[in-house]
Amino acid sequence: MFRRQNLIGLVVVAICLFRQDIFGAEDLNSRIIRETKALFDMAIGDKSNLFEPPGARCRFDTQWPKASGGELPTNIPDALARQQLGLREGAPLVHPSVTPSLQEFLDPEAEHPLAFCSDETRRNYMEEHRRNVESGEEEDYWTLHDTYSFPLFDKEFRKAIIIVTHSSGVFHNRSGGWPGSINCAAQVYAKSEGVWRLVKSVELCMT
Repeated sequence: MFRRQNLIGLVVVAICLFRQDIFGAEDLNSRIIRETKALFDMAIGDKSNLFEPPGARCRFDTQWPKASGGELPTNIPDALARQQLGLREGAPLVHPSVTPSLQEFLDPEAEHPLAFCSDETRRNYMEEHRRNVESGEEEDYWTLHDTYSFPLFDKEFRKAIIIVTHSSGVFHNRSGGWPGSINCAAQVYAKSEGVWRLVKSVELCMT
């Protein structure tokens, strides 16, 4: 009887701890999503021209970029995040477990579904327009591709970092060229009086 009661007690404790883990994880993820929405509202600013042509089709990704071989929905290396956030080596970073898509942050009413594409859809779309330009059906074709990583936060949600990549190009029928540019940066944000503010932008690439 004693062993049975002990076993039942252990099971009850385990269930309680399991429920706490679940609800704790849900609460944390809800906080991450809320802070991410506020962060993107600051990072993007006025969204009125995000979906305007030229180049609005397939401007954004349907999935968050990931590090090579990584499982987390972010391509921000932990070492870079800690360095830029001013955290000591090994300091905890807040990683999301479940994330909405970028569209849910930028276009929550799903009014511009064609602006969000997979890599394959984007390649096919660009190839179609390239052929149209070469054949003379189109004179120019503009393309924009903006990539945003899912942010990483410090455990107090006072600092955050995202990697932003902007690329653009145009295919000219007159020259047959495809001049374009790409730049990427790690953007560091700090929260002051309840508002996220950009405090530093570190250039990572430029062409």
